[in-house]
Amino acid sequence: ATGGREGIGRLLICEPAQYGKTEQASRLFPSWLLGDLPDTRIILTSYGADLATENSRICRNYVGSDEYGNIFGQRSAVDEPVELSSESRSVVSWNLKGHRGSVFAAGVGGGITGRPANLVVIDDPFKSREDAESETYRRKVMSWYRSVVYPRVANTPGAAIIIMHTRWDQEDLAGQLLTQMVSDPEADQFEVVFLPALALDTDKYPRTMEEYRENLLRGIYIPMGGDALGRTPGTALWPERSDEKQLKITHANMMDYDFEAIFQQMPRKSSWAFVIFSF
Repeated sequence: ATGGREGIGRLLICEPAQYGKTEQASRLFPSWLLGDLPDTRIILTSYGADLATENSRICRNYVGSDEYGNIFGQRSAVDEPVELSSESRSVVSWNLKGHRGSVFAAGVGGGITGRPANLVVIDDPFKSREDAESETYRRKVMSWYRSVVYPRVANTPGAAIIIMHTRWDQEDLAGQLLTQMVSDPEADQFEVVFLPALALDTDKYPRTMEEYRENLLRGIYIPMGGDALGRTPGTALWPERSDEKQLKITHANMMDYDFEAIFQQMPRKSSWAFVIFSF
């Protein structure tokens, strides 16, 4: 109802891999937003055009479904039904009928110049640890964010950015934006959803603002006050998917370096790591 004038304008989601971030933020949320605010222009991005296009396709299918029509479409009680335009329904770029709402999909480095956006979703800008630990690729992603993505929302009142990706490196996109939050008072202040697979030990949470800021300067977000869900240390985030026992098994069969990044969203400094197995 407020047309985006209220709410969260900058959101960073730090959750484990395969815990539903993409489904929630790149597919379901854009679909709902178009139904609630059908003039919303959305850009979905990822490390490659294929993943961004897949998210766009699924979002489009939701909007075109009978269930969606019952809530927002011709079979609903809304004054102006929301439905797909028959003239523009490709998976890369599609529009709504009778509204300005649209969705466009692009990969990192892809052209979105000239496309204003009310919402940009950046879903996994790094395909792998190799990309995230490459200074050259990190510069590419940050340059793309600053010079291509950000201008799309900078002059659009109420526009929002959602970023989510595995925290492979302290200087990845999320890490650099977290550092800017504390080092530059004019930098965007992101709302951060930090949900590690296993709740951290009590001593991991910052006790003072100074400790909190020191973590941000290292590109790591850990909230003050303890676990966001009030979990006790070691409690699994989604027991029905992976309980504490399964996560401990997973941890034991991975390098600690990787588990901390992928499941706990607490990356360490880039380094070469070697494992020697003895039989």
